[in-house]
Amino acid sequence: VGVVSVADFRAKRKFAILIIVVIAAVITPTGDPFTLALLALPMMALYELGILLVRDTKKLDLFSRL
Repeated sequence: VGVVSVADFRAKRKFAILIIVVIAAVITPTGDPFTLALLALPMMALYELGILLVRDTKKLDLFSRL
């Protein structure tokens, strides 16, 4: 709906990956990197999927129907 642009997603990618890894490290039950990767990689994939979905949508004016 035009709330977030592709440029915003791409500009904040490094910060988002850092936050994803930190969250995955905090909520994993063990401290091994394999478990952390099992949790972080799907979240990173969802972030990239969000970029693809935003790229394919057109900006809509939320107030055009009012």
